[in-house]
Amino acid sequence: MPEPSKKIDFDLDFLDKNAKEKPKQKPNSSKDPNWVFYDDKNKSDNDYNRGPSKTWMWVLGVIGLFVVIGIFSGDSNNTPANNGLVQVGQYMCSSYYANQADSMAPPSYQKSSLDSTSSELDSRGNALDTEKSQIENEYVDESSQYSINTYNAKVDDYNNRLQRYKNDLSSYNSNIATYNAKVDAYNNYLIKNCTPK
Repeated sequence: MPEPSKKIDFDLDFLDKNAKEKPKQKPNSSKDPNWVFYDDKNKSDNDYNRGPSKTWMWVLGVIGLFVVIGIFSGDSNNTPANNGLVQVGQYMCSSYYANQADSMAPPSYQKSSLDSTSSELDSRGNALDTEKSQIENEYVDESSQYSINTYNAKVDDYNNRLQRYKNDLSSYNSNIATYNAKVDAYNNYLIKNCTPK
């Protein structure tokens, strides 16, 4: 928190004395009230050769202090907060490159979701394979319309579920390709911008 400003006192008496000073002359009989006589005999050389007053020295010192503080505070705002290295998998990266790599990486939940979908599709595929084998080996009494209709209904149901399975498998393969492309881009970014650990 900045300190409150202090009032700076100037030596105004010095200016008043100079304003009232009259030319030096010998006293005369005149009773002029504005007339002043200065006697040079009582003044030493030091009175005429004095340097700047202490007040002006303080003013210059305070101004200099503010300039120095301004320079250092301006520099500190432009300095990155952390220039250290960050471990990203088997690589060491600057914090900037680590953040960029993180933004490119596929989210972790996506891999879990794909793994779960893969397990489900495997299970459905195995069940369809088993059902196909059963349908192909099932006896159908071709003399019975009921037996033929029942068989055809099973085949239609199987074909519908097989088509849904193929659609889901195609969608899964597309998601896998997208995920793998992100992983490849992530890995290539680390190889290009970071150092192996």
